[in-house]
Amino acid sequence: PAGAARRDVLAALLGLAPERLAVPPGSWLLVDHARVSTRAAYVPGYRQPHAYAPDGSAAGPALARPPRRVELTVAEPLLRRFAVVDTPDTGTLGLAGGRLLLDAVGRAGALLFVIAADQAFTAAERHLLAEVAGSSAEVFVVVTPGLSGWAAPPAPADSPESTELAELAGPPELAGAVDPAGAVVAAHRAALLAAVPGLARARWYPARPDDT
Repeated sequence: PAGAARRDVLAALLGLAPERLAVPPGSWLLVDHARVSTRAAYVPGYRQPHAYAPDGSAAGPALARPPRRVELTVAEPLLRRFAVVDTPDTGTLGLAGGRLLLDAVGRAGALLFVIAADQAFTAAERHLLAEVAGSSAEVFVVVTPGLSGWAAPPAPADSPESTELAELAGPPELAGAVDPAGAVVAAHRAALLAAVPGLARARWYPARPDDT
């Protein structure tokens, strides 16, 4: 989803500045390995790629249309083992984009889903993840701090996530000892598994940008 700081998570994973991963809304990003860093934009209607920079400083004519995809190569050793495909936000992905994502996940074997602490899985996202759960792909979910930090959206008292939060909190006198990030991750996991039980084996991680 938009606003989940997915670019920051990918940048931390790849050891890059987040602005290097910036692409126009609706564009896909492919990050691969090469000794020399390059960036090219593939614009609908043109056979050859265009030089492209996120800040518009690339040489050559301005892009007539937003690129369908941007390909970035960097000398990051991790990318010798796999390539990273970053999709548009789920709110703008659309039906066709969802099919492309499922095809890519099926061939790649893994999906990294990033959601913020103060966000909830939408019906479209639950449906998409249910499709992924039916494949052999590994699923990883990263929960990032929301605008209010590690504060989860309020859950109904009888919901699975509220029950799991209560179990994590334990007696009221121990409430201050609960790891806020861990509690939010547990709540998000319970909410998703209630709708998509096939993701029970997915691995969950809190993003802790302030940790050293």
